[in-house]
Amino acid sequence: MSNAIRFKHSLVARQPVEHARLKVVQGPDSGAIYVVTGTRASIGRGEENDIVIADLRASRVHAVLRLESQAWILEDQGSSNGILYQGKLQRVIVLKSGDAFSVGESTLEFHSAEEGTSILMAPPKSQEQLVAEQNQINLQEQFLSRRAKMVRGESLPNLMGGLKPSGGSEGNRKLILYLAFAGAAYFMFFTDDSTPTRRPGNATGLTKNSESSLNSSNNLAAYLPSTSPNKSAEILFRDGMREYFSGNYNRARTQFETVLQISPNHAMASLYLEKCSTSVRDEVKVQLSFAKKAMEAGKLRDARSRFDRVMRLLYKDQANPAYIESKEQYQKIVQQLKSEGGSGL
Repeated sequence: MSNAIRFKHSLVARQPVEHARLKVVQGPDSGAIYVVTGTRASIGRGEENDIVIADLRASRVHAVLRLESQAWILEDQGSSNGILYQGKLQRVIVLKSGDAFSVGESTLEFHSAEEGTSILMAPPKSQEQLVAEQNQINLQEQFLSRRAKMVRGESLPNLMGGLKPSGGSEGNRKLILYLAFAGAAYFMFFTDDSTPTRRPGNATGLTKNSESSLNSSNNLAAYLPSTSPNKSAEILFRDGMREYFSGNYNRARTQFETVLQISPNHAMASLYLEKCSTSVRDEVKVQLSFAKKAMEAGKLRDARSRFDRVMRLLYKDQANPAYIESKEQYQKIVQQLKSEGGSGL
């Protein structure tokens, strides 16, 4: 049985057995959607593949997409042309939702089933969008490279395009401006202004583990491996931070877990992985409280959406009492709405 289903357009609702989906951005199959129904799917032009693409430049069995330790891995299978990812030929790639890669002359956009329905059903990105995103990634990598050189103590003149501090006021002003910019960049990328959640018996509101991680993270060197920075880990960490501050805690947690697989000593990934768990617990409590008040006020649709949010937050922990309670209440509300003549959805 094939581990993927092909559709001719993107307007395909989330499937009951869906793990991920691939949208064909360009190539002979442009516009097609492949819904991955297993934890492993082969890609190539041969009919024996789960995802068959009509691309003559693709190998018969070109690559394999697999779920491994909550991360999606794309691995080349000895193809003649390899896999083009972020402008480079790669053999093994850790994919995140929204990533695009090229096999032969076909470009495919990857999305995990954890994405919202609106994103899963959205049309594939245009080639122009992909190029713009790649340019942004290149700029971010250049910034990371320069920041790493600062941490390693390379000379300021090299980083400042040959500027040498002198006794003159103009040279001093330039040096001060540069240092101010570097300090602003440090605080923008590596400080967290959010208020920690307080817990009984702990005046700081942090657990011992998070206090330890926070203390170690006050040193800039703790953010980086002892050797040269791992660009893949840093990019994944930055994506995780973006998801975290957007309130997508499960997606952020997946990113931070992947970072720690690549770079086990990444202090900030450890800290924010713990903060994700804390944030999920806090939001679950808030959503349950508002859901119960909405039920008491007869606002069934509001209550239903809040119970649904709790289930989404805890979908990886379905034995959690809050998940079980939310599922029971959600089903009761759906039945009640149907009995009153509504759709229940």
